[in-house]
Amino acid sequence: MKDYQYYLELIIAGTGALLWIFLLSIDVFGVSWFYVEFAAIQNLSDGLLFACLLILFPFVFVSEIIMDRICDYLFDKLVNIKISKKYFKTKYEYQKAKSLIFYKSSNLKALYEYGRMRSRVCRSWTVNSLLIFISMNYLIWIGGEFENTNLQWRVSIFLSTLLLGSTVVSFLTWRNLTKKEYRFVKMEEEILYEICD
Repeated sequence: MKDYQYYLELIIAGTGALLWIFLLSIDVFGVSWFYVEFAAIQNLSDGLLFACLLILFPFVFVSEIIMDRICDYLFDKLVNIKISKKYFKTKYEYQKAKSLIFYKSSNLKALYEYGRMRSRVCRSWTVNSLLIFISMNYLIWIGGEFENTNLQWRVSIFLSTLLLGSTVVSFLTWRNLTKKEYRFVKMEEEILYEICD
């Protein structure tokens, strides 16, 4: 996988993690704190604002690395084992097949890594969307300063539909990509064994 693809993956998934962390911090510190901070940010010069945004990048990267480890554990335990058993009896067999592909073809390796990148982004967004949904609803219903209950309901329903939809679609896409990954590895392993023999 090329370096820029890796950074792009970290930025896409890490931004989602940073968003729910940001919403959670508003929930914890209160909306009035956010107004004060937002007013302070508006008074910054463009150069200083750009510098503040640059400071966020390490947090985006670290957030995604942590989320990736958490998702790795959760998804492997909950779902991935069931999918992998359909194609490989043990994890060792899968690793062996993957190693053969990596050893024999750099093109197949690049194709595999591209698929893995997409699957990791979907996996992270499954969890991120769910956490954004929870922290956003907490903010709207408990920490928010809505005066109009009708507006509160409309905002909550609209955003909840988007976020839960994103959670479900991200999960189904991850599952589909994971099945394709195992099929791909199994098929390429068989082809490479035939060619080698």
